Amino acid sequence: MYRSFMGEDVAISKKDVYCTVDQRMLGGSGFVEETITKHKLGVEQRRKKQEYSLEEIATAIERQHGITLEDMRSRSRTKAIAVCRRLFSIAASEYGYKGKDIGAFLHKDPAMISRHWGSKEIEKENAARLLTSIEKRNNKN
Repeated sequence: MYRSFMGEDVAISKKDVYCTVDQRMLGGSGFVEETITKHKLGVEQRRKKQEYSLEEIATAIERQHGITLEDMRSRSRTKAIAVCRRLFSIAASEYGYKGKDIGAFLHKDPAMISRHWGSKEIEKENAARLLTSIEKRNNKN
């Protein structure tokens, strides 16, 4: 029966076989970019890479939440500051900044930054509002 089945002319498109719901590539940014270019993959990016500076993202957080860059760089562990650090990390990653660059900017360990990315779902709504406010404000200018 198997041989009979395999011998049949089944019309399944390559797209149907390789279709995925949440597809990700693991590797450094150079590897990912090279793979996309080499295989002409249609990966659509939501935001332009480093379209806004880290300073602009920090300013947007200060406008929206009243937490300054100095607050986020401090050793304080208050809930409001911790939330803003997470928002900053998520927003910066959405605009293509690497964990080591975000960590250096905030004077924090890059490992802490990657932990923030793990909380993306928790902060999804707040991060979306922040990103929208950055884009709207800059479109006005």
